[in-house]
Amino acid sequence: MVIVLRMFVLLFLIIGGKILLTKVFSLVIMLLLFTIKGQQLRKNQKSFDDYLMSVTEKLARKCIFVVYAISTLLSSIAAYFTLNAFNFEYSLLFTIVLTLVCMLITIIKYNKKGKDEILKTIYKIHHPEEKDVKNNK
Repeated sequence: MVIVLRMFVLLFLIIGGKILLTKVFSLVIMLLLFTIKGQQLRKNQKSFDDYLMSVTEKLARKCIFVVYAISTLLSSIAAYFTLNAFNFEYSLLFTIVLTLVCMLITIIKYNKKGKDEILKTIYKIHHPEEKDVKNNK
């Protein structure tokens, strides 16, 4: 009974770690992308502002999808090796199921709020004067 409880707690920690790792990898990848784009534009503020103004909803969604896919893959690999290190049976199968469940939850959350957040953010970037007007009232 104690072994089962210990494995359950460990499994819960691995799931939480996978979710956290996905978020950390996403943040790191986004920062790397902005750094690379800044280097391409030779750290020119005007060029970077022009680039941000040219970002469309379609491009933002593609970028977010690719970043999420890479982050999920990396965190799933880490979860697999962690499960393997603790001698879980069927660690590959469990990792696949965990990845699919996390992806399903993310898709549901994206459809509820994510699309609107992307549109709001792009609107704020393209219309910064309206944000300033709202803050001054």
